[in-house]
Amino acid sequence: MEMGKITGILAGLAWAWAGGLWAGSAANVETSWLGIPVNARQAAMAGAVGAVADGVDALGVNPAGLSELAGNQASFLHNLWAQGLTAEHLAYGRGSGGSGFAVGGDYLDFGPVDQYGIGPSGAPVPNGTFTPMGMDAGAGYGTNVGEDISMGVDAKIITQNLQGTGSTTAAADGGFRLRLPSEGIALGLALLNFGGALDRAELPTSLDVAGAYQGKLGEKHRWTLAADGNIGLQNYNATTAGVGAEYWYQGLVALRTGYRFAPYGNLSGLAGYTAGIGVKLGGAELAYAMTTLGDFGTGNQISLKAGF
Repeated sequence: MEMGKITGILAGLAWAWAGGLWAGSAANVETSWLGIPVNARQAAMAGAVGAVADGVDALGVNPAGLSELAGNQASFLHNLWAQGLTAEHLAYGRGSGGSGFAVGGDYLDFGPVDQYGIGPSGAPVPNGTFTPMGMDAGAGYGTNVGEDISMGVDAKIITQNLQGTGSTTAAADGGFRLRLPSEGIALGLALLNFGGALDRAELPTSLDVAGAYQGKLGEKHRWTLAADGNIGLQNYNATTAGVGAEYWYQGLVALRTGYRFAPYGNLSGLAGYTAGIGVKLGGAELAYAMTTLGDFGTGNQISLKAGF
């Protein structure tokens, strides 16, 4: 198999969200796709949403945010990443009275990879193609445990097939969030991807520490400044950080931007910068994000979230 393409694809994921490749940890790189954004807001703000992710979008990010679910809510993401990789995310949640429950999953298609065998002369010969994939599915619950404090947990089954043989394991996330609306301050803490191993590789378990400051000017202008540190627990060199900003006009149009700090290694070109826009129509928001990937080009994410 042409493993160079798989390595390149995984590098394009790892540079921004896990960083494991640049630390020389091929094992952690194999599972770095677990940190891929689950909505365009998260992508546009460089992942700095651990303190402000709410509703169904909190699943897999900080499940404490599921406490803000009210009624029914569903979300969908289509991600055009690097080297032909595509990702799909789908989630549904329902909540009331300061508690919420959600289910969701992700499917990643890494695109076709050429396979080779050894011919009679000892030289490589083409032997068809193979399409690596990754998938997870899970459920989570979040609830208020005080006037300004919420907690949540989710569990998921993860499977991937990168080299022709599949591997499956289980993992969980747990989160805590403190929100002080009168001061405009939000703080989040989440333990992510705590569980087993895939293909004898440890999951990218991390501790996500996040904060945000939110304010408004009159009734037309609202803004959020956010920061996020993702501390790699299996490999400290996989630690990354992100900063992001969001501006809403009349609650109808949002502008977002951010930058992700990560150990990029030899990756050249524009990398780490993110930007996006969101538009609300009734109870639905359509959002787009652009992620710069240096040598790998640009990633594009489109998501739709609707309450009903």
